[in-house]
Amino acid sequence: MAVYSMHCLRRLLLYCVSVVAFLIVIFTSMNLLEDVFPKYVYSLDSKKVQSRASYKHAMSEETVKTLFISNTLKTPTINKIMHNTFLERWTTNSNRWLEEITTQRKEMFTTKAATNMKTVDINHEARIAYPLTSFGSPYVLNNDKICEGANNLTYIVLVHTATDHFYRRSVIRETWANKNILTNQSLRVVFLLGRPQGNTKIQAAIEHESYMHKDIVQGDFSDTYHNLTHKGVLGYRWISEYCLQAKFVIKVDDDVFVNIFKLMLGTSINYHADKRKLRCYIRMNGTSPIQRKTGKWKVDDSEFKNMTYFPVTYCNGFFVFMTTDIIKELYEASKVTPFFWIDDVYIFGLLPAKVGSIRFESMEGLTLSEEDSLKCFKMNKPCNYLAATAVAKGNMETLWYGSIKQYHSLAKAYAKPQLFSI
Repeated sequence: MAVYSMHCLRRLLLYCVSVVAFLIVIFTSMNLLEDVFPKYVYSLDSKKVQSRASYKHAMSEETVKTLFISNTLKTPTINKIMHNTFLERWTTNSNRWLEEITTQRKEMFTTKAATNMKTVDINHEARIAYPLTSFGSPYVLNNDKICEGANNLTYIVLVHTATDHFYRRSVIRETWANKNILTNQSLRVVFLLGRPQGNTKIQAAIEHESYMHKDIVQGDFSDTYHNLTHKGVLGYRWISEYCLQAKFVIKVDDDVFVNIFKLMLGTSINYHADKRKLRCYIRMNGTSPIQRKTGKWKVDDSEFKNMTYFPVTYCNGFFVFMTTDIIKELYEASKVTPFFWIDDVYIFGLLPAKVGSIRFESMEGLTLSEEDSLKCFKMNKPCNYLAATAVAKGNMETLWYGSIKQYHSLAKAYAKPQLFSI
């Protein structure tokens, strides 16, 4: 009898173990595991994750807001479950707008003729909730002395540039952002860029350029269109750490010409008393449609869910004029404002909205028409454009020399005599 009872007990225990194992499999497949064992789901080994992540500084203990999918998941079915259920549920429940920022990520679909099954290589895929440059050590190259020795610094210019745009950076240094031509106002320029994608020759050239001109700040992220938000936050951070003494911040793209003489006149007359202000071409809250289907700015349905227009006022980012007193607050806001990849919306819309009490004011004289600006700066009377795109080679110089001719009296007032000997 005792032997029989022991045998029954063993069978009962085996049955219970089988039932528990079966339930775990069911819960996992039904995406219920995180509800039953929440501590298990969210207990990431951050050290292991950090050692394998593409962007290691985004994986620190203090900012485990990144979910990393390790390449130990080899089974396509499990991959699909983890990718299509847990991650999407986590995203939806937290209302965080996540962006796939690693450009090394490859989705390699291979069709198997026998089973017609698609497998996905998701090695080193990272989904982040906040900008990479908000935390950790974001600099690959950092020239932290740019603003040192600039007494009564009027302007710090942040130029968003691409890694291989050596010519554009050179022209900007020699024309309107030349720090050596001004007399009673001072200016410094910083070129912001990321890492070139696998091109060691370009990186070597950037390092040489940085050594020669000492105006390059390079972030630890791939320099791609979808990473511009990281670049923008990097600019806010760099000023917060190294250049808060500047009175004004000018953000431009590297294909934008600025009529610096007209800007100085406006600064002395209209902007000198500005506080907590953004001046730009304004996109008002609820007027900019969100592209959902196709296009360069296509936004996934999970971001700004059920909205047809962006719910914040923001600036067109090709030229933005800011007072420096808000920069550090904007940088700090990036640590608590969920990431969004369209940089204009994020750095000039979502962050100011998070900070609050920042005023937007329309900036006159901004144009995206290169043809119109070329005609305007060739006229005999002063052109009213303050900033204009200059994409084609030679156009930046044309606009520069045109502005010197048209604003001759202002140029003589603000620039050194050497400018007029060219």
